[in-house]
Amino acid sequence: GVLIEDKHYISNPDDVKLFFGVKKLLKLAKKKCRLNIIVTNQSGIDRGYFSWDDYEKVTSKMLEIIGFPNYIDAIYACGSSSNDILDWRKPSPNMLLEAKNRFHIKMDESIMIGDRISDLKAGLDSGVRMAVHVLTGKGKKERDEIIKYFNFPENNENYQLPFKAKINNKNQEVLLINNLLDFKIDYLN
Repeated sequence: GVLIEDKHYISNPDDVKLFFGVKKLLKLAKKKCRLNIIVTNQSGIDRGYFSWDDYEKVTSKMLEIIGFPNYIDAIYACGSSSNDILDWRKPSPNMLLEAKNRFHIKMDESIMIGDRISDLKAGLDSGVRMAVHVLTGKGKKERDEIIKYFNFPENNENYQLPFKAKINNKNQEVLLINNLLDFKIDYLN
């Protein structure tokens, strides 16, 4: 729902379609010396809709479409459908914290982009500086929930996109945008 079109439990590599703006954003991030790490919930594996092998084929197709040089540094995936506290499944920050430890990432300089409230919660709980919500994928369904959760004005006429707001005393921000084409290079500074 962020990098590729959401196909609801996608298991066929032929269904992989990259969103506009993905390649450009990944390339810009690398030019700014940023790591591009994917963290993804894949509960369809636990639910029996597809296998890890199917997931790997879909991921390989995505990487093939992105092309070489590939601007993805790592991918963390959770195949569980449970929100067990020890699990990696977002909204748990565990996948992000694992990446932080492995790659020595400064989370207070990092950005999490997602289409679900669980993505934003995982990012913010891991300590990222900015959590970005896009309307692609499940984003349209979840935007109202995100606005309520962060106590943003519920009347969309009160703000224009992109809308950015500090959300707590840790200098963290939430950014609401339509899609990756709306992501400005300035946000990577």
